[in-house]
Formats: sequence, C-alpha cells, structure tokens
Amino acid sequence: MSKPLKLVLTVIALLLIVIIVFAWHILNRHPLPVLRSGDPNRQVNIGIITNGEDISENSASRLAWDGLKRAQEKYAINPSYIIPEAMTDEAYFEAIEQMQNNDVIISLAPELLDTVLRGCTAYHDKNFIMIGTESPDRSRYHNLTGVVIDSADSYFLAGYASANMSQTKNLAFLAVGDTDENRRLLYSFMAGVHTFDQEVKVHYDFSENEQKAIQVCEYFFKDESDILIYTGKIVNPGIADLAAKYSKQIITQNFKDLKENRGTVLISIEKKIDSAVYDGVRQYLSRNDLTGKNIYALGTQMEILRGGNAELDRKLLELKQSIDSGEIEIPDNSSSYRSYLKSLK
Repeated sequence: MSKPLKLVLTVIALLLIVIIVFAWHILNRHPLPVLRSGDPNRQVNIGIITNGEDISENSASRLAWDGLKRAQEKYAINPSYIIPEAMTDEAYFEAIEQMQNNDVIISLAPELLDTVLRGCTAYHDKNFIMIGTESPDRSRYHNLTGVVIDSADSYFLAGYASANMSQTKNLAFLAVGDTDENRRLLYSFMAGVHTFDQEVKVHYDFSENEQKAIQVCEYFFKDESDILIYTGKIVNPGIADLAAKYSKQIITQNFKDLKENRGTVLISIEKKIDSAVYDGVRQYLSRNDLTGKNIYALGTQMEILRGGNAELDRKLLELKQSIDSGEIEIPDNSSSYRSYLKSLK
C-alpha cells in the first residue's frame, strides 16, 4: 500500500473518530429523552405526584390531571398519577421512587422543593416539572423545569375582559388588605381595562376584613359598577349573594365556589393548574433544549360559566401571546402604570 493511500486512510479514520466522539457528546449532554408528538418508537410516560389531594372534583390535583389528560388528546403520552401518603419529605420522596418508571415526573408541591431536588439528583435520567416555582441552580439540577404562573397576567386579561363586557363602563376592584401584592394586581387590572378603553372607570377599595369587604361591595353594586373583581381566594358568600341581588357579575380567582353561581354570571380567573400542566408538557415535548429553564406559562384562562364571546376569547388569546413574547410588559406599580398609559396613546 502506497504511503499517500495510507495517509488518506489515516485521515479518514481520524475524522470518523472525531465525528463519533462529537456525536456521543451531543447525545449524552442531557440524559433526557427528547420525545415529540408522533414519535413512532413509544409513548412518553408522564406521571403527576399530587399535593396530597385526591383526584376529585374542584381539587388542584383534579385540575392538574385534567391538564395532563388534555395533553394526551394531542400528544403520544401515557399519563398516570400518585397520591402521597402524607405531605412530608419522607412520604413525598417515596412517591417519587414509585414514579421512577416515568420519563417525566410532575410535582404539585413547591413547598417540598428540597425533596423534589433530591429526586432530581437520585433520578438524573428523568425530567421533573415543578408547578409553581422557578428552576433552581441550573448547573446542578439540569433536569428540573419550573412552570411559573404570574397572577398579574391573569388580572391584566381580566381587566380587558371586564371593560369589554361592562355596560355602565364602571368597574370595581375589591381586595382584603392594603398589601403590595394587592396593589400590584390592581395596576395590572387597570392596565388591562385601559388597554380596551381608557374611558372606563375603575373604583377600588382595600378593605380591612371580609365583613368590611361585604359592605364596600354593596356600595359598589348600588353605584354604577356592574362588574366586581375580588382578589380573595374564597368567594365570600355575602358577596356572591349581593351579586345575585343586584344582578351584577363577579370575577375572582376561586374556581370551586363559582360552581354555585347564585343566579349571576360569575367568571373565574383562577391560576389554572390544568393549563400550567398542559403548557409544561407541551413545551417539554416540543423543546430543542428545555432542561433547567423556566416556562413562564400564563396558565390562566377566563372561565366564563355562562355565555361566551368568541371575539373576546380570540382577543384574549392574542393578548396572552403578546404577554408571553414580552411585547406587552404589564405594569406593577403606579409609575409603570402611568408609563403604560402613555404608550397606549
């Protein structure tokens, strides 16, 4: 064999070795399966570890299960769930161990984040999705993705929807406690309202307690306000009764109590866990490299229990997409709210 031929063969062999090593490095950079919808090899096994609640109506766990089942309608996944025996570190880690046959493990217990991080370390070949928290230290926990749901996004959309539906062009915002968070939600709500129409008035009150909130609510309803947004996590029965009495509408976070809508149109802007789970699964299955990143999912849908407006739904979806893309930056204080108003002119 001539020397030139030997040299050519040697170069080819070296190139093949470099290609093989490079390919091995790429394939093993993240030991997680990148399985997409329609993968002909197998389904993706995805399991939910609940927050201790049964998969029963109106529970957070049920909403999460609904979101996973909705994802199953579109993607090739095999869903499952497990209820921990107790919401303790030991019992929750045992639940993680029992779910280790899944490709993706979804946790609904951000309060037990440290336990989930133990699971990430113990089962580094699995992908974990934590609902309700950001991804910690990406360099250590590359296989954990946080799904973050921001209430401000929801209140912005609620404001837009309220202004669209209001007949009197007078809205009311009612919160219990003058806190930084409640004020942040107020500015987010008003930004949404005035994105639709800057002439709509927003009356607001930060009541000292629930009883005071009922009194203020009746004042709002006796006045011109025809839609009330209430930030309480539980719909006060007195407020629901007043809404029925005066034929007004309530927008609130809570989903369970709105099932009994007492003769009035009630709208839920609950931070919908089902949508957050669906978004987490969808982005995992379609990712190029999602590990260790945050999914800033709106995760909240305007749940209109009676009636509906297709055009409004379409516009809300457009606004959601603008929020997700960063095109719309929702104000969270008086200064940023004033700047936002100027940008609308």
